[in-house]
Amino acid sequence: MWQIVEVRRAPEGEAAHLAATRATPSDLARMRQALAAIDAAVAVGGDGAEEDLAFHRSIAESTGNTVMVSTVRYLGEVLGERP
Repeated sequence: MWQIVEVRRAPEGEAAHLAATRATPSDLARMRQALAAIDAAVAVGGDGAEEDLAFHRSIAESTGNTVMVSTVRYLGEVLGERP
């Protein structure tokens, strides 16, 4: 699992950078909602893993770069395959 985390760092860091400069008000609202969903999942005893992946997808979507979105989604799918 750590190998996937290491690989995710580069595109997710770039996605965050691009989203910081390109996000629209509706993108920001979607990211805030996704972040709140993590807190809500953890508050009821969940691990928030699915919500965390959704949060990272929302950041990628805010870049406006479809290749970035596909890459982050793919890495999330690989991470979801962990034993």
